[in-house]
Amino acid sequence: MPTTSQIANAEVCFSYLLRGLKHRIDWDKLGAERRRALPTELADFLIPAAIAARSTVEMVKLLCQRFEIRAAGEGWEEDDGYARRGRPAYALVPRQFMPPGVVELEAEAGAPWNPKETACVRWDHLAKSIDFAALRLAVYQNPQLLTTFALNPPVEGEEAVFSPWIESAMAPAWTPTLPERLLTPRAFRTVWTLVSNLAHGADHKSGNVTMFRRERRIDPTTGEQVLVPFMSGNAVRGLWRDMIFYRLLRLVGLRVEDIPPRIAHALLAGGTIEAGADSASVDVALRRRVRGLLPAWDLFAGVIEQQIMRGVLRVHDAQVVCRENAWLLYPTLRPKRQGSADVMSFEEFHAALPVADNLTQLRLLTRHAHRDLEDSDGIQMITDTEVLLPGTTILHSFQLLDPSNVSSLAASCMSDLILEFRDIAHTGAGNARGYGQIAFDHYLPGEGHDALPPTDEYLAYVRENRDAIRAFLLGEKNGEVMKVDGVGEVKITRSGAKGRGKKATGEAT
Repeated sequence: MPTTSQIANAEVCFSYLLRGLKHRIDWDKLGAERRRALPTELADFLIPAAIAARSTVEMVKLLCQRFEIRAAGEGWEEDDGYARRGRPAYALVPRQFMPPGVVELEAEAGAPWNPKETACVRWDHLAKSIDFAALRLAVYQNPQLLTTFALNPPVEGEEAVFSPWIESAMAPAWTPTLPERLLTPRAFRTVWTLVSNLAHGADHKSGNVTMFRRERRIDPTTGEQVLVPFMSGNAVRGLWRDMIFYRLLRLVGLRVEDIPPRIAHALLAGGTIEAGADSASVDVALRRRVRGLLPAWDLFAGVIEQQIMRGVLRVHDAQVVCRENAWLLYPTLRPKRQGSADVMSFEEFHAALPVADNLTQLRLLTRHAHRDLEDSDGIQMITDTEVLLPGTTILHSFQLLDPSNVSSLAASCMSDLILEFRDIAHTGAGNARGYGQIAFDHYLPGEGHDALPPTDEYLAYVRENRDAIRAFLLGEKNGEVMKVDGVGEVKITRSGAKGRGKKATGEAT
């Protein structure tokens, strides 16, 4: 795994390598339109190329295929004398940045560089010297910097944007003492096994390639920076929120189209914060009524009737079981040796796990054009999606705040949601294309904590209070705003002139 010095060195060497490759583009094959858009296309493609490749040389191969680059040299030359007939692509690298041990090409008469200040290096020799893990981080950090440097002619003093080559000192690594409990013991956990590819969009676009979401982390056991794919807890929480409230609507015989939009948005999206909501008076009675009537709202909460409420559910990020996450997962998984009850050492566990980047691949998506129909030009679309491989395992967990104060009804509702999630067994993006199928066993509590109760209590509660729940969900109709007073009883406030209203209490129907 790379150090900061290795990342800086990879950045500078690859910048000069890209500049050398640019001179070998076959512009006739690339075309005028792509030539005009080359800076954008190259910047967008660098990250997908770095993720799809397994070495710097393979990454160069992908770039050559995409941009019609003849790195091997096929007998054509440029007028400025940069390229020589039959010579493979090469890079001109200032000597202060030259990697140690890299073979230089001999200068020819009239060479377009100063051999005392600049070294000429064949592309494959330079590519072999670049640490690929460090290059991935450098590309992920700023592909626009690499593109700008490569596609523009040299200017005096440009090397100042890079730091000189610094040989990393071979100092002993300091390993901190990690807490025994890295993940809260109050959480409920399970391990997802991917039955199909899993897609989860990155924070930024990369042209026609949708990357898997990643974040930079520090491995505290080595002090090195790593790029790790993950699935955000917020994405899982949003999926669960839809599941739990759509299921509630089915149980009481309603569709989302039947209820007022403001209530639908509150249930499915958490509501909207209107002007003055944060300073509105606190309606304790309303808060208690809503939590008591809707256990699902108690879990997720949001904004309703200008009341900003906090749910008791916390959904954590889903962590891929990979070598980069070994330090985080080892205390929780406590992996056993094959065919033994003995727990693996951390070193054994770390070595047994796959590297994260070996768990992804690019999947091609093609929208076919129907040529027998009119106006079919431009309909065909080709895109790539980075996905986690089937068979990948992912640790996921959630937490209920202060379990002793969470009602048994809300906990039973959570148990019903987990069973619904296990039956649907899809997560992530692209479910319509078959992505995101998962399999898992029930979420189990941490050591010393109670399991989730059965679903019976929640389902019986919904059956017994179906009318009251329906009355609340139907909320506003014909100018009436209904708020729940208690189970089976509804207070109806009718809007009157100048904002005054009459109050009437009646049985829910």
